[in-house]
Amino acid sequence: QQVVQRLRSQETAFAGLQQGHHRWSKRLNTLSTLTPEGVWFTDLVLDPARGLVIQGSALGQGGTEMGNIGRLVQDLKNDTDFAAAVQNIQIESIKRSQEREIEIVQFTLTGSLGGGPSL
Repeated sequence: QQVVQRLRSQETAFAGLQQGHHRWSKRLNTLSTLTPEGVWFTDLVLDPARGLVIQGSALGQGGTEMGNIGRLVQDLKNDTDFAAAVQNIQIESIKRSQEREIEIVQFTLTGSLGGGPSL
């Protein structure tokens, strides 16, 4: 029963996305436009329990990478259309790693999906 309930939840979420697919293409474009240089996304997932999950990385730049990630979150919150669909976007985790001489900051952002016609 839990599997069926989870599948129905996913079906409902995807149906909402499909109905508003033009809006989502605009929101994905907004996500791309607001992404600072040196930051990239590795995964975008629609999770019924967590909402939209965005995983990404940023080049270590002497501390400015943390500001870039924080600015991205704030810019997404300030964008009216994006914020109507994805609410409470926040940094869930940040992890630093070293790849040879390059420092990489891996991050996860999460935001709950809004409902209604704006989805």
